Amino acid sequence: MKVFARVPGFLVLAALVLIGPASTPAATPASGTIGPTPGSSVSWTGGPYVVPTALPDECPPATDPLNVRCDHFYLTVDVPPSYWDTNHGGADIQITWSSADDDYDLYIYDNAGNLVGQSASGGTTSERFLLQNANSTQSPYEVRVVPFLVAAATYSGSPSSPSQGQSQAHPDRRAVSTSRLRRRSPILSAPRASR
Repeated sequence: MKVFARVPGFLVLAALVLIGPASTPAATPASGTIGPTPGSSVSWTGGPYVVPTALPDECPPATDPLNVRCDHFYLTVDVPPSYWDTNHGGADIQITWSSADDDYDLYIYDNAGNLVGQSASGGTTSERFLLQNANSTQSPYEVRVVPFLVAAATYSGSPSSPSQGQSQAHPDRRAVSTSRLRRRSPILSAPRASR
């Protein structure tokens, strides 16, 4: 009985061995670079995938070098971190596919392997994430595309670099959130009236 349970997995493995790495569903091209110019973009395609993968943790690049379980596109953002002192925006990363019956998920990791963004919705034909202040220090970013529920579907990816200048540098986010807390703190810390 256990032999029959292993047959589908064995058949998939045998097909991959016979077909070879030339027809793996890897991102084409495998990497790209965008710069600070608004509209700077690259594109890639991936798939088809026939076996679903539930979580991005099931296919890190070290254990999935041929992109059999997930796709791995490497995005370099050619923008120094100081650029974001006088501009706002980031890398707008999007994937699209043709049928809402298929479901790909999008995960973005910095060059240290930290998850920095994700988009994982069902019943759509796209996933999208704006990676605020993306920069060359954290590049290349791994854009991991997970075939959550697909039937031999392909997809297209396109990161672009929207940014806009500002008349002055934007305030530090920590300062903004602290000032909001200060405004609210008298209300939050007021003693309750006795009944």
